[in-house]
Amino acid sequence: MGNRTTKKELQALGPLIALGAIGVGIAKFFEIFGFVIPIVFVALLIWWYTRSQSKKRQLRLEYLRNKYKDDALVQKIVAGYFWKGQTANQLIDSLGQPADVDQKVLKSMKREIWKYRPQSRTRYGLRITLENDVVVGWDQKD
Repeated sequence: MGNRTTKKELQALGPLIALGAIGVGIAKFFEIFGFVIPIVFVALLIWWYTRSQSKKRQLRLEYLRNKYKDDALVQKIVAGYFWKGQTANQLIDSLGQPADVDQKVLKSMKREIWKYRPQSRTRYGLRITLENDVVVGWDQKD
């Protein structure tokens, strides 16, 4: 008497058959069209992706130049730099939104610590201190 197929074995058989059919389809595709069409397709895909990324960079540069009217400042922001005296908006344009923010509001000023580069749930590789929305210092761990 032969072994009976279990329900789990039958459930696992469906995806295996689907993968086999996909593999056979790919093999037939290459058999019919050879490697030329897939290579051309991949080349076109790479060309399209790099072109779209280039357009995104150009649009971002144009936006930042219109916003700040200072090419040297824009180049620092695009390079991802941060510095003392940098405004909160410039910091966001440079590094993006922080992963977390600690905020303390005093009588005469607002102090925030913007946290970047999470290393664990409570540890960050970069903490930038802002007073009244201006960078006054940072702590960077390698």
